[in-house]
Amino acid sequence: MPSIRRRWGLLLAGLSCLVLVIRSGVLSTGVLSEIIGAFETPDDGPESLYNVTTPLYAGKETLLQKQQLLQGVSRERPLFVLSLPNSGSLALQRFFECAGLRLSVELGRFFVNQESGVRVKDLLEIGSCLHNNYVSHLMAGNHSSNATSTTKNLLHGCGGDKFQVWIDMEIARFRLCFYPSMTPGFLELLFQQYRHATILQVIRDPIDWYESLSFDIKERWRDLCQANHPLISFPTTNASRNEWTRFYHWHVTHIRQFAKQHPSWRYLEISLDGHRHDEEETVMNSTSQFLHHHLGVDPQCWEQSHHQNKHSNVDNTDGKANTPLPPDITYPVLVTALSKSGTTTIHDYFTCGLGGGTSIHTRTKNQTSKRPVFIGKCMEYNILHQRPLLQECSYYKVWSDIQYLFRPKGSDDWSQAHCFLPTLGGGLEAFHDSFPRGTILHVTRNATHWIQSANRWQQLQERWAMACRDHQHHHSGLFVPPSRSPFAIWQDFYHNHTEWIRQFAREHPSLTYVEISLEDSVGTPKILNQVFGIPTFCWGHSNKNHKKGT
Repeated sequence: MPSIRRRWGLLLAGLSCLVLVIRSGVLSTGVLSEIIGAFETPDDGPESLYNVTTPLYAGKETLLQKQQLLQGVSRERPLFVLSLPNSGSLALQRFFECAGLRLSVELGRFFVNQESGVRVKDLLEIGSCLHNNYVSHLMAGNHSSNATSTTKNLLHGCGGDKFQVWIDMEIARFRLCFYPSMTPGFLELLFQQYRHATILQVIRDPIDWYESLSFDIKERWRDLCQANHPLISFPTTNASRNEWTRFYHWHVTHIRQFAKQHPSWRYLEISLDGHRHDEEETVMNSTSQFLHHHLGVDPQCWEQSHHQNKHSNVDNTDGKANTPLPPDITYPVLVTALSKSGTTTIHDYFTCGLGGGTSIHTRTKNQTSKRPVFIGKCMEYNILHQRPLLQECSYYKVWSDIQYLFRPKGSDDWSQAHCFLPTLGGGLEAFHDSFPRGTILHVTRNATHWIQSANRWQQLQERWAMACRDHQHHHSGLFVPPSRSPFAIWQDFYHNHTEWIRQFAREHPSLTYVEISLEDSVGTPKILNQVFGIPTFCWGHSNKNHKKGT
């Protein structure tokens, strides 16, 4: 049962955007009407980047021209996306999949055997693979590698013989931070091996980009990337907005200048920011037409990459059709499902799709404790002390099974236990206050099945009834039913909890809200793939046991 809400009006297909192409040393841009207000012309860059009127697209190309354009991207002449995170990578993934091109995310954050195509347990992100090859090249001390030497090729073992488009090539987790566009010498080596590649950079309003950054990425950049990229000044967690936007400006200019200095590369640049509808020429130079002109991709693909395809008859978007999709996953993702509603399934899904160290379930390792603590306990402490919801709870992207039920050691009396349900204890409000652009993912299932599963799991409802008896939400009026409540009372509680989550999402439209059904084995993996860009084979009903429940 999917549903998505978000204010993404600027993403509607057909809106024009900044378009830029450098080919053979010639710089030209499309019509620019309302370009980024915070952008400033780089001191060492061409002023024409922001003040040109030469249209890039005029009329339909012939079939021969289209075939030539489609031949512009291949395994031998791949397309590399060199944008910063939160720059539309998910929208691009949908776009290129619509175009029928193979993307590196097929290997992406999980390992697929090159010969059999069977997924195995070993996790390997594209970023890890590229980093390993880059380090091997440095250790070999050979700075004149070429693409014919497979042992030294940057894409060796990363699926380079299959993919035409390379995207999400960075990695920042565990103790590793690797950003190809900012790693000294990487772009030069990439150019040596792929002299006729296409480079695509997606830009957006720097202030809007800054506001989209989640807490975890700022923490990772501070803790991991400063040490791994000593020549790059990554902003600190508490850096000002101006410091972040200056960093953004530097990266955009860095890629532009490198492409200009290496003219055999084809450089394409598009913007996520929309412009006025009142100029025919502006509409003609929209992103879809630009990408169609330079890559030969059906213009409809860009529109499809920004709008939801319905896979269910459930709609929480107030009847609005053609629901806009976010261009990126907006982290963190808070899973608001009650225990035994597929929280383990969600955790396994994101671990498969995003890699280890990105999703956390039940317990987390915070910065002040040597032992894992319940996620709910960390959240409760922060709420009580009016701190950001996830402060010192570590920095994961996805948080699931966030309830907290703990009985003192040696005690058999659940009435003496401590209970905290974040969705009923101020957790939703604190999440919005801390991450106004975050994502709420709610998983539902048949209420009868939920009750049966929870009862099989050590009488979960009865433990809740005893430990959470005073747990009442002041705004929604929800409370945990008392001990020995009838079956129908627990059904009502489950349904009312879902309605409360939906109501909160409607009242806080800056959040992205996604709702799925645990029991829809066909529609759920499709909508998750569309929203999060993770392959459908990562979805599976985990922790399914007739004795233990789900």
